[in-house]
Amino acid sequence: MVSEFDNSRLLAEAVSNANLPKEIVQDITSRLHSKDKKAAYSETNQGNSRSKLLRAMHDATNENGMLSIASLADELTKLGVVETSPDYLIGQAEIEGVLLRYDSDSWTWLQQSS
Repeated sequence: MVSEFDNSRLLAEAVSNANLPKEIVQDITSRLHSKDKKAAYSETNQGNSRSKLLRAMHDATNENGMLSIASLADELTKLGVVETSPDYLIGQAEIEGVLLRYDSDSWTWLQQSS
């Protein structure tokens, strides 16, 4: 089946979805949720647990589902996180297949929560 896409973002999402079977998406999602639950139990006021950092990333996401380095930097500052950079967090999320680059300074979540 051949499809046409109006812009590169739609094409990138289609390629990403085609290359990432639903079973793998479910596995990644369940692992992330499992890690979030474990991290939530061990979170301290001074620690930068995974759930705290993930919460900052979600809070930095705008109403259109877009995340930027600037918005994440603001959220990390509000939480008092100085040891972890927004560039590092976004890079790790890209590597893990959680974020997809939208343009030069914004990303979108691969799997939107429902």
